[in-house]
Parts: sequence; structure tokens; C-alpha cells
Amino acid sequence: MELWDLLALARRRIGTVLLLPVLGVLVAAGLLYLTPTTYTASSSAYVSVAVSDEDTMTTRYSDAADLAEKKATAVVPIFTSTRLAQAVINDLGLDETPEQLASNITATNVTGTVTINVTVTASSREDALQIADAVITHSAEEIRGLEGEVSPVTVVPLASAELSGVSVSPSPGRYIGLGAVGGLLVGFLLVFGASVMDNRLQSIGEASRAAESPALGALPVKLTRDTDRLLARIRELVLYTGSGRLPARTVLVASAAGDCGAWKVALELARATALAGQPTVLVDARMRSTETGRPLTEPGLSEVLQGKSRLSDAVAGSEVPGLLVMKAGAAASDPTALLASPRMEEALSVLSRDRCVIVAGPALYPGAEGLLVSRLVDRIVVVARFKQTTTDQLEHATEALRRESHEISGVVLNDVPSSFLSRVRYGEFNEAA
Repeated sequence: MELWDLLALARRRIGTVLLLPVLGVLVAAGLLYLTPTTYTASSSAYVSVAVSDEDTMTTRYSDAADLAEKKATAVVPIFTSTRLAQAVINDLGLDETPEQLASNITATNVTGTVTINVTVTASSREDALQIADAVITHSAEEIRGLEGEVSPVTVVPLASAELSGVSVSPSPGRYIGLGAVGGLLVGFLLVFGASVMDNRLQSIGEASRAAESPALGALPVKLTRDTDRLLARIRELVLYTGSGRLPARTVLVASAAGDCGAWKVALELARATALAGQPTVLVDARMRSTETGRPLTEPGLSEVLQGKSRLSDAVAGSEVPGLLVMKAGAAASDPTALLASPRMEEALSVLSRDRCVIVAGPALYPGAEGLLVSRLVDRIVVVARFKQTTTDQLEHATEALRRESHEISGVVLNDVPSSFLSRVRYGEFNEAA
């Protein structure tokens, strides 16, 4: 999966992608509110060793430097001792025990130097600054008392806490930033996981790849004037491209699996063909009551194939000039046998002598009825329904057609949404067509 594919998936679930960073920020804000704020200030000092005028210049400075480095390492524990902490508490009037204060003080000696860095953590900025400077001041007094008044070793303040600045923990910016980024990452993970679990077709490109056939177009739930132009283009592609007879005289429009709206697509294709000036007949070959959606009493294809009605009696006119319609007729007990009968081939042959025949056929998968009709036509249009037909169903349907060497004109994705939000989430459906 490439980056653009992931971005397309994220766009489809833009609500999730936008909501989770917001939730991440809210969680971070909650943690920020519940976590006590601490302030950290730093100060530094260096250990100085006085030299005697009685020694030579080389001896004086060399020995003093060595002694200062050793003393800098040795006196570090004094900075974090409870004794020094008590002195700081007495000086600043702090309301805490020496042990508590000492645990919030750290002191380190930079290796190979005479510098000692002190870091203090406190509940307020002012306390942190005052304690850091006080630790340096009282450490100098403590070391002088331990070394004696005549000792050449002294601790000299190097940088006050005010100059070093104060850091705040937790950092609001960092917490909020991590919450937003974390929420965004979780959102993308959920989007990726959902895409792996959800194999329903959600774009004409996905349908084309699954069918390994051209993308004819995507029809919206509510047809518009723009749909007429799309249907005119689909008509041209189906009737005037491909191998075999041109223009095609018989076209099967069949759902990949279940009811994907093959009748709707066939009706609109037949209407576009008739309006283009080509006499057309629309045949409903879905002879199961679950497919037609209602019991039919008028003569139709079922009665013709059973020999109960003449072909001419089963064909009726329509509101569209040049378009005749043959309904499915009454539900048949064995539609498979009827579609496989010689009368079916004969009926299509007669109807296609002077007209283009558009057949709304049974589903291609998993039954055999759709495949039976596919053997009798010049072109096949496979219909998939948006967010209903799965990739596996479309693959099975088209593979079954290819096993019998049928030519598939392409795939139509039916009932795609057309709202503004849907265009934001899915883009323009017919861009890939």
C-alpha cells in the first residue's frame, strides 16, 4: 500500500482521523490537569584552591588545579546532604523536611573540571530559583566549616539560577502535541485496520481492479442530468468497443452477487440507447420473485419460455420513444431450466434482428442462471453496489465469466452517494472511469 492509498483511506474515514487527535488532546489536557506542575532551576559553582606565594609558579598552579579537581568530586555529596538542606530550610523558611528537600536536589561534577552543577525541583518558580542559589551559598559555608578557616579550598558561585532559567514539567505544549500526534497515529492505525477488515467496494477504481475489467462508471443513488452524459458514454463503450459484432446487438447487465441494482442500470442504459435513436428492447430475465420484487400477472419472459405466450404479446411500449420492455413475468419454479432452454436463445435472436437488446439478468454469483444468459449475448456489463458488493464476490463473478471465455465490457458501481460530504470522503467517483 502506497502513501496515496493510505491518504485515500484516511479521507474516507475523515471523521475518525479528525476525532481521535481531538480526543488525544483532551486526554493530554486531563493528564496535564491531574499531574502536579513542577519547576526546575539550575545554578553552578566552581571549586577554587588558593595558592601560596612561597611556591614556584609552576608548582603553585599545577598542584592547585589537581587539588581543585579532586575536591570538586569529593564535595558533591555535601550539596545533597540533609544537613545542608536543613540550613536552606532555615534560611528560606520552607515548609518541608530536610529529607524531602534533599530528594529534590541533584548535584553533579563535570568530569575533568572544577565545576559543580546544581538542579532543584520545586512546586513554584520562585522556590526553585531561591533554593538553587541558596544551595550554592550554604554549600560554600558548609565546606568552609568542614575544611577549616585556613583551608585554601573555597566554593565560588559561577551562574545564578535566574540566569540559567526555569523549566516547567509537565510541558503543556509537549503534552498537547503528543496527544494530538498520538491520536492521529491511532486514527491512521484504525483506518488501516478497518481497510484490511472491510473489503466492500467503495470506489470505481477498486471495482475495476477486482474485476480486472474497465471501469465504465459510477451511478449515484439519485440520477441527475450529469448521469445522462455518463450513460451515453457507457453506451458507446459497451456497444462500439470490444471484439465481435459491432455494434453489439445483445448486452447482459447482471449483478455480481445478490441484487446490486442490475435492473436500474439496464433500464438507464436501454433508455440512453433508445434516446440516441437506436430501437431498443429491455428484457427482464430475473424470473425469481425475490429479484423482481413483486408478483407479476402480465405476460413476460417467463410465459414466453414456457410456451404460454407469444413473444409479441410479452413486449410492451414505454414512455421512452423507441424503447420496448419485456417484463420477467410470473415467478418461475425452475428459472434455470427456462433460461437454458432453446426458446431463450430464439427469443433473443428474434428481438435482436432489428433492435438492440438489453437484458437485466440474474446475479452472476453464486448461481448458474446469470452464466446461462451470458452465453447468449455479445457484451456483458457487471454491476457492483457501493459498500455492499465485496471484492471477493466481484472476483468470483468475473472469474466465472472468463472461464467461459466471455468478453466483459466493464464494471459499473451502482448507488454511490452524491452528497458534498461523500465527495469530500470519497472524491469524484467517475474520475477513474
